[in-house]
Amino acid sequence: MRIFFFALFSCAFATNAQATTYNVTSTDAVGFGTFRQAILNSNATPGGTHTITFVAPFPDDGLILLGSNLPTIQSNNLTIAGGSKTPRIDGQSLHSILRVGNATTRLELTDLTLQNGFASEEGGCVFADNSNSTSAILSATRITIRDCQVSGVSLIRGGGIYWGRAAGTVSLTDSRLTGNIATATGALGEANGGAVYARTNFQSLRTVYESNATLSATGGGTGGAVVLSGLSTSNTITDSTFRFNGASPTSPIFGYGGALNVACEDCSTQIVRSYFRGNSANYGGGIFARKGSGGAVNVFLTLVNTTFYNHSVLDQGGAVLMGIGTSLSASNNILQRGCNFWRSPGLYSNAGGQLLSRQPACSDICRDCM
Repeated sequence: MRIFFFALFSCAFATNAQATTYNVTSTDAVGFGTFRQAILNSNATPGGTHTITFVAPFPDDGLILLGSNLPTIQSNNLTIAGGSKTPRIDGQSLHSILRVGNATTRLELTDLTLQNGFASEEGGCVFADNSNSTSAILSATRITIRDCQVSGVSLIRGGGIYWGRAAGTVSLTDSRLTGNIATATGALGEANGGAVYARTNFQSLRTVYESNATLSATGGGTGGAVVLSGLSTSNTITDSTFRFNGASPTSPIFGYGGALNVACEDCSTQIVRSYFRGNSANYGGGIFARKGSGGAVNVFLTLVNTTFYNHSVLDQGGAVLMGIGTSLSASNNILQRGCNFWRSPGLYSNAGGQLLSRQPACSDICRDCM
């Protein structure tokens, strides 16, 4: 009997070590029942699949004000589920929020807000570096990421999210990314991805990107909302909205892709039933696509049933500018007010890219184009 009981106890302990739920009950920054302590507890058994939840007496819409950076997440697989409490985690414009270690292969976020995070150079609210080749997935559903910032001298990336893993997926569903900023302060500095910088596959479904920006006083910015980078990636943006984002629209040097900069290599990006409005840049008010190196065309952009309205550019590409080594296919799109592709009304023109539809398809509509 003792042997049988010991065996059952051992099995239960082993199972618990592999999959554990940690409850957050307090809005305090440190101590028992806090979000910080839940991360520390999950890190204690990093090989497992863990869940952090928010339960009473944690208040509805509770606010956690961070007094320092949170611990780096070390769990192999971690879900942070806000549930009906919809917590807000605030970095007070001083501290980064979620940073992912090399061992993590999946981070899932649901029903929470990350706000006012700050980091030097990369990932003000969510960060995963590119120091190894481990595949890692970021899955975010019903998430708000707002007013997060990165700032530094030279190469600055991902005001809200920087996902540097070369393999895996960033997936955003029913989420909002607003007011996030990447700022380069040095001479000829470059800021990239006001809301998101992804070096892996990217999926956006029913997600809003609004008033995000890349800023540089003497250099320039790319992807006011999103930069898609990486090698051999497949990206899909569906039923999503990009409005009032900007890529250094007043920079004296450059600003590419007011909403989106497709800067991957050997990759495809499909945008379906989405809406681009009031984004601004020097080049490509809505979208700028380019190949990262020389060679054959291998950056493919597809636009279907998508609307471009009232964009602003100082130079080329009111709606979309295609660079060298890129290819554009488009159908059933609406372009209105300042929405020309390059300089001529309704032309799918470029700066050296291959055009699968050189003239507007009959199914595309160009109204009041400049």
